[in-house]
Amino acid sequence: MNRSNAGRLPGGARMVLLVAVLGAVGLMSLRGFSRQFIYLPWRWSAEEARRWNPGYEEIWIPVDEGVSLHGWLYRGTHPDLAVLVCHGNAGHLGVQEGLLEPYRRLGVTALLFDYRGYGLSTGSPDEEGIAADALAAFDRLSDLTALPAHRIIVHGKSLGGAPAARTAIARRPAGLILESAFTSALELGRYHYPFLPVSWLLQDRLDTVGRLPEVRAPILILHGERDRIVPPVHAERLARAAGDHARRIMLPQADHNNTYRADSQKYLEELGRFLDQALAGGGTAGSGPDL
Repeated sequence: MNRSNAGRLPGGARMVLLVAVLGAVGLMSLRGFSRQFIYLPWRWSAEEARRWNPGYEEIWIPVDEGVSLHGWLYRGTHPDLAVLVCHGNAGHLGVQEGLLEPYRRLGVTALLFDYRGYGLSTGSPDEEGIAADALAAFDRLSDLTALPAHRIIVHGKSLGGAPAARTAIARRPAGLILESAFTSALELGRYHYPFLPVSWLLQDRLDTVGRLPEVRAPILILHGERDRIVPPVHAERLARAAGDHARRIMLPQADHNNTYRADSQKYLEELGRFLDQALAGGGTAGSGPDL
């Protein structure tokens, strides 16, 4: 044997080892950037935010560790109820402003805020951070309206379902609304990326389904039957986890991003019914039929 080749791997083995190393490095890189696949914030200037604002009251929400959140408040005519809206994973207030439209139609006060790192809000988003943001926004809304927790509804859209559910556990509001929400980032990631070790890659699990049994408030689940981003089965599993105090409403014409616009009449009817029940303190929402 040539002494210069002693202890060296054959060429094919070296290639396999190289591919394995590069694959490991790639996976480590993916894990390091996993939050950038979950949170897609848009930034803007204060001047742009003012131009986009259609007339809402501008709100600032202080959070621990020097984080300050930017929000828009719609003051409705109904004096006894308010809604905190936790938006989805992309954009900023301007992009997500449509979530306030149903509450404007119903005359219900509602606060939409940007998580840390979104819009004008400071900081960087992660699971614990946006959960703290939702709690701070809930308390700010209570202060602004002089309403106690049992007169406030928490509404989470898509990713917003996770911080909304955690807020419902911590603050015991009048109700919880989950719109186009997923069970967990892990389950959703496995659906979209079955070829990746999602369990290892994800830093933030956003496990809403695991927390719902702790929610004691009535729950309304709204989901589009044509949703391909968060498949409708997620709504079914969320309802099952929530138990008999949840009502699941499926919207046949809706996909992920047009839940309200696709069937505004039915959406408003179900939302109005839920708000009336919450305001009356009538106990559970009732399982009811899947409409």
